[in-house]
Amino acid sequence: MSSFSENKLKLFEPRFDSELSELIFGLEYLRNRDFSVGTTPERWFHGLKNLFFILESVSSARIEGNRTTVAEYIDYIQRGKLGLFHQEDDYQEITNLVDALQFIEESVRDFGVNQILIRELHKYAVKGLSSDREGDRTPGAYRKGNVKILNSPHRPPEAGDVPSLVAELVDWLNKPQRPTFDLIKIAQAHWRFVWIHPFSNGNGRTARLLTYALLVKYGYAPDGMIVNPNGLFCARRDDYYRRLSEADSLTDDGIENWITFFVKCLRQELESAKRLMDKDFVVKQILLPAIELALRLNVLAEIESRVLKSAIVDESIRLKDFAGKDKSEKTYARAIANLKNDGLLSPFKSKGRVYGFTVAPKLYRFIVERFCKLGLTRLTLEERPN
Repeated sequence: MSSFSENKLKLFEPRFDSELSELIFGLEYLRNRDFSVGTTPERWFHGLKNLFFILESVSSARIEGNRTTVAEYIDYIQRGKLGLFHQEDDYQEITNLVDALQFIEESVRDFGVNQILIRELHKYAVKGLSSDREGDRTPGAYRKGNVKILNSPHRPPEAGDVPSLVAELVDWLNKPQRPTFDLIKIAQAHWRFVWIHPFSNGNGRTARLLTYALLVKYGYAPDGMIVNPNGLFCARRDDYYRRLSEADSLTDDGIENWITFFVKCLRQELESAKRLMDKDFVVKQILLPAIELALRLNVLAEIESRVLKSAIVDESIRLKDFAGKDKSEKTYARAIANLKNDGLLSPFKSKGRVYGFTVAPKLYRFIVERFCKLGLTRLTLEERPN
């Protein structure tokens, strides 16, 4: 069996009749479709994307041992409420990852992937965290000493080799290849980054951030899409580490097993993302049921839920739409004001006092409940990882 050189990164080429080739051809078809034809309004999708960033960040942090529940983190961002089981670092770690995903959205399409980006992603990952836990004393700087990976037989390269190995990885990523090899490059880059282990701490989180950056760069997460396999990596954590370890063997079989695992996870994420581009699905299966849940639990008043439903079904509302209804105009005005204060309604800039629905933290719990019910996330609100 052929093996990969430890000193030279080489693009893996699967057999034409392999499972991996079949998976890649299928994902190429999805990538080449025009995702911009989705019917979900942009402002709704932006809000759903922010919520998915939170779920992906909780998943990525959990892989490293963070035990924060989704409900606890939602409480934290809403009210600054700390859970009983956590130190501030746990919440900061997740917030760092959310901020990093937003940074990627804003920068990668214009500036691409380079060592400056990698260092910046590491800074985001470890920002404000204790160095004896999940932080790093030198954010953004490559390690100066040799390291061992806990519970792994792999011994990362010597510290002195790190700069040249990262440079090689970046050059390799930016080398033109046929588009059909993009997914293979992304998967290999994830493994290779972890294999190099360039920083003293935070390498796994940075690798997963880099993966999202590459998905954006190569068009698997175009603007308006929510695609990141962290949730599946978290749900299949043992498989995730096992496949990475197999790739560390530097054999063709080990590399192929890792890439196949990666691509399968990504395919599931793309299939979920497609559903969120369908306005009818989002309205009937996510938003309206989420509002019903919030009403049932007295998080929303009945009149507030009525206003929100109108804003969703009609895509916009104005106060005069409720003239002659069963409540006074003043009552509806108060409900609209409350919903604006909660971030659930926001004005259309070009239309005066016309308001549209916005996904906001007050509804996060109930939307996550719907995500769980529909299989769009593997995380539940209250479940704490083992």
